[in-house]
Amino acid sequence: MDMSLPYKEKADKKPYLAIYLGHEARSIIDAPSLLSLLDENHIEYELLGDSDPIERSLSIIGNAELLVTTASAFQWYAVATNTPTLLISGQFDPRLTMPDFATTLNEKVDANVLVNDICELLEKAK
Repeated sequence: MDMSLPYKEKADKKPYLAIYLGHEARSIIDAPSLLSLLDENHIEYELLGDSDPIERSLSIIGNAELLVTTASAFQWYAVATNTPTLLISGQFDPRLTMPDFATTLNEKVDANVLVNDICELLEKAK
């Protein structure tokens, strides 16, 4: 079954991550450290928010190389736009939704480790 949704493609095809760090993520990972490390590694990213219009979220996710998120609607937008997903699991068992990649269940995520994993995933995607 084709579950894809149309989205507005960006003219600028510069690679970037789409990131959603909702309430649950804040207890699992140090978001400021994560964003700082991404900046240090020259990894472009777009942040997603709970109040973003669906069209904007779909466009950001659909044009991204990878979505980094907790279990949320954004994970399903990635499925609909064929964007690989790295799920920050927290208390959510990633086996229930089968993301492309996931952190370990119920473990705090080290921002350094996560950024290293993201760099490896982006390198493999090239």
